[in-house]
Amino acid sequence: MKIDLNNKLIFFSLIGSMVFLLTFINNYLYYDGKRIYDSTEINSLNKNINFYLNKCTQESIPALECINDIQTQLNSVQPYAIIKIINENEEILLNYNNTKNRHLDRALVENNNSLSVFENLDYTVAIAKHSFPSIFFSTIRSMTFSIKDVFEKTNEKSFKYSINWYLDHKIYLRSRHVIIFFFFTLFIMLLIKMQQKQYTEKISLQERETILNTRENKTLKKTEDELLKKLQQYDSIINPPIDSLTYDDIINLDPESIIFKCRKVTEKLITQVYNKNIGSSKFLTLDKKIKALQNKNILTKKAISYAYTIKAFGNIAAHAEEDKQIEFSKNDALMLSNALILFIEAIDSKSE
Repeated sequence: MKIDLNNKLIFFSLIGSMVFLLTFINNYLYYDGKRIYDSTEINSLNKNINFYLNKCTQESIPALECINDIQTQLNSVQPYAIIKIINENEEILLNYNNTKNRHLDRALVENNNSLSVFENLDYTVAIAKHSFPSIFFSTIRSMTFSIKDVFEKTNEKSFKYSINWYLDHKIYLRSRHVIIFFFFTLFIMLLIKMQQKQYTEKISLQERETILNTRENKTLKKTEDELLKKLQQYDSIINPPIDSLTYDDIINLDPESIIFKCRKVTEKLITQVYNKNIGSSKFLTLDKKIKALQNKNILTKKAISYAYTIKAFGNIAAHAEEDKQIEFSKNDALMLSNALILFIEAIDSKSE
């Protein structure tokens, strides 16, 4: 299946998809690393609190006084975490919560530990932190430069405040890799597009040479009456899209449409042979199907030659008017129709 990178919608859709995928992977790796870091951080915080509580016990400091000291220290340092100290009666002796509003929707990293202190009374220190966001929505935020957050801050305060908040908190940094991925992907896509253009030009040149050589091939020249009889003979195969009853009228009015229809019949027949002898041909181009049949010697050399000839004419006929370098005449359509008949006969002779 060929992807036309000259189509701007396809070109930029592919770039957008690739940037989204790269940003998704980048964000997942970043926040997974942050989750590990946050887990290490709350473990360290838990050890510090544990150490201080044991020290208080050893020095016979009253429980509430010690917990108040911990609360004071937390309020001073202000770590981003949720910390609770609960006694055996499930009374909350310390309740500390410092979380950024924009982190409230993130999954929690938790660390629970039971500590035996203060005259053998059990205390539970529960520490958690909002750490791991939805990677999908974080990717959307990155790609939209957090415009949603700016609107929310504008509604809460003012536009000037939201801009200052955006710059002061360096929110834009979460989108810097998107810019890098965009230019990287754009560069790669332009290279592929250039290669595709060179390949297409090479194929077009080969097809034009095939057409010019075919015009000199006298074996493909038949009278119109002889050709029409043959078309009527194979009407069940070629119809649709070629109707032998209207063939004569169409070839005089629009010979290019006959050429294009010959290609459609050829592709239909090639697909039938491919599916029967090799397997499903879904998403394969006509060129790839012909080459596969050629490599496996399923069709004769003559059949393959006629198939390539019809494909070459049909491809040029299908091009937009401004891209065409060959104008087709009624004689071209007659020759190609005869090539189609010979192709059908070559297939029949192979199957016998």
